[in-house]
Amino acid sequence: MKVSPPAPPLSDGTVTLRPLTPGDVPEVTLACRDPEIVRWTTQIPEDYTEEHARVWIESTSAGWAKGNAEFAITETQTSALAGAIGLFARESWVAEIGYWMAAPFRNRGLATRALALVSDWGDSLGFVRLQLMMLPGNEASARIATKAGFNEEGLLRAYVKQRGSIKDVVMWSRVKQQCREEAVVWASVRQCHPAEGKASRGITKTLPSVFAAFT
Repeated sequence: MKVSPPAPPLSDGTVTLRPLTPGDVPEVTLACRDPEIVRWTTQIPEDYTEEHARVWIESTSAGWAKGNAEFAITETQTSALAGAIGLFARESWVAEIGYWMAAPFRNRGLATRALALVSDWGDSLGFVRLQLMMLPGNEASARIATKAGFNEEGLLRAYVKQRGSIKDVVMWSRVKQQCREEAVVWASVRQCHPAEGKASRGITKTLPSVFAAFT
């Protein structure tokens, strides 16, 4: 699924999201040397260098054609780079979101604003399910996800690699209201009309795979 940078850029007046540029290399390098970012992400290497930042930023340009939209999170008033956030198409109806914030910009609500902007944009692109994965214990990220309307689904055991080590992750999701309502309706049908529930089991099975697989 090909996506294009939003025009005008996504913004709520406090946070503005724009494509990353080569000029962001110094700020990205400095931010990603923070041990906390290394601790809670799976792909950012230790001993982060400007070359790491340069290669990653260059790769984001080609990502749009593959359904990977990666943004710099900036303060609207100052244009300062506060972090990064990305939306990655996994299926035609599923997208995954990841983000990190530079240390000076944490605990100011900017990450929540950025996540809300990207999530609403993902909804507008037609994605039904938006999901986040985070390492267990990342309470700050969990608070951000909750404020942006995501719900914790459960633990996926031995699901990702972090610099060679296999790790569990916690899955979070935000699903369009219509689909949540349909899940409730089908559950009610199966309880109140068992015969109909059995007849439609091929349909109802598709819903738990999305909504309850990780609970």
